[in-house]
Amino acid sequence: MKASIGLTKHFFLNNETEEWPVDTSFTFDLKADSNTVGAAKNPMPEDTAVPATKEQPQVSFGDITFSKAGTYRYIITEENTGVDNVTYDTAKHKMEVTVVKDENTNALTVESMKYDGDSSLTIRNTYTAPATGKSVKTGDTTPLNGWTAMLLAAMCLGF
Repeated sequence: MKASIGLTKHFFLNNETEEWPVDTSFTFDLKADSNTVGAAKNPMPEDTAVPATKEQPQVSFGDITFSKAGTYRYIITEENTGVDNVTYDTAKHKMEVTVVKDENTNALTVESMKYDGDSSLTIRNTYTAPATGKSVKTGDTTPLNGWTAMLLAAMCLGF
């Protein structure tokens, strides 16, 4: 029996409109929850790190093959890749898959998939533009007041 774990990524500019920076991607990781009894035996998908992009905001870690009934717990996290002025999601999102076995047919089915207790997971990041009106430091320590006064005096005197 196979099931796929996925999520949707949203990126907001100044907390208002959804707008992704050009060529920006965000990577999400899937790990077996170490607090789960038998977590080392949790089946894993082939890809445990997947990128989300503007073109592909809905991502999937791929199929996971479950061979027996049980409750399987996973943790989904977002990698902080250090993009300036971006607020990353720092939560460890809990994902739980409950697989049941039909007593008549022995077929396995997914009874539920819960992301932090909900039926889906949406990760939201925000880019906040730097505050305007701040002076830009260039490394030049020459005082401009003196040069400005000399320039104005020269203009007044006709030089």
